[in-house]
Amino acid sequence: MAPEKKIDGADFNPERFSLNDIEEIRDGIISKEDLVEKLHTGEALILHGKRRSVAVGYGLLVKVNTAIGLNGAATQRNIEIELEKIRSLSSVGYAPDMMMDLSITQTTPPMYERTIDLFGGTVGTLPHYLCYDFKTHSIDPDKLLAMIEAQAKAGVAFMTLHPTPTKELYIKSTQTRATPITSRGGGIVIDDLLHHDRRENIIADLFPTILTILKKYGMAVSIGTTFRPSNVLDALDIVHREEYESQAIFIELAKQAGVPVMMEGVGHMTLDKIGEYAEMVKRYGVPFMPLGPTTTDAAVGEDHISSAIGSAYMAFLGAAHVLNSMTREEHTGRIPTLESILEGLRAARIAEHTVNIARFPQVLEPDRDIAQKRAGNYTCVVEGGLFTESAERRFSMGCSRCGAECPLLLNQRSAGEL
Repeated sequence: MAPEKKIDGADFNPERFSLNDIEEIRDGIISKEDLVEKLHTGEALILHGKRRSVAVGYGLLVKVNTAIGLNGAATQRNIEIELEKIRSLSSVGYAPDMMMDLSITQTTPPMYERTIDLFGGTVGTLPHYLCYDFKTHSIDPDKLLAMIEAQAKAGVAFMTLHPTPTKELYIKSTQTRATPITSRGGGIVIDDLLHHDRRENIIADLFPTILTILKKYGMAVSIGTTFRPSNVLDALDIVHREEYESQAIFIELAKQAGVPVMMEGVGHMTLDKIGEYAEMVKRYGVPFMPLGPTTTDAAVGEDHISSAIGSAYMAFLGAAHVLNSMTREEHTGRIPTLESILEGLRAARIAEHTVNIARFPQVLEPDRDIAQKRAGNYTCVVEGGLFTESAERRFSMGCSRCGAECPLLLNQRSAGEL
């Protein structure tokens, strides 16, 4: 059990943060006392951004995370394309609650710094992405620790790390799976582990030192998953289950060090298995950020839809607290465009909103607004909702789809006769 924390329930800087800044407190979804208790137990955590903070976890609104990142050459054109994505994501009315910079290309200044400045909210990273040398198959330990501290100083709120891979588990995955692993972050950790014949992987080896740095800067850690199933057939196989058990070790180490911790997981999983996995996740009692689950392998080019289906179901079961938006390019090999990123974000927002309105009447206002406009204007064609600006204007009654047989026009005619 983690030691009790003092500053409003967590290790915050009181000069730049108040619990009144949290959306759930403002909207009356949870009391300060209840949130503090969840922070103490580890069921919730607060992630700070440059201009706003967000609470994630049990009993809170489901949140949405969107990832960006520079993967090609650090040309001015490529950099500007990514910056435009960040600007657009930050400015839309349905902006994500969190963003992750998954860049594997170094720039000056780094993309994570630019994301922190432009987005203003919670930003996470995978620091080992920028420390991996593919020519030598190496992650230099000194470089990794320096990168973690540099990102912490810059204002990164949380880091996803992959401490769970072992040689034994990787060998087992090669013997029992068609595709042993599908995690890029976990893959480079395994590459370094095998190439240098390390006793344990570099993240696990440095984990106590890393926790010291995260504690120093008030950051959180997300325990990543290397062996998440790459297809629905491998979901909850022996490799998947063994890594799940291993994640518990590092969750407990983070708690003991006083570092806020959450957990990553899933991948591909059919609906019938999500219930069992949700119960497994809830046993650990820490916030969970699923990747998907993508509920079918056959929706190539439309995985933003299958991901939204799986994540909404898992969130409704109470086991998913930050949904990752996915693009249609997830398994096409193409770099996501701004348009497809926004499309994927809208799908994730629908999933999130669907769950939140089922739990918290305080967030029903967009739905109530649409219902009132349709009733008052005798047409289903109105503006507003999650993705369009609301307009104070009347709309033509009915629509071309139903014509004179529109049931809403019947309501209008009947209103004058009853």
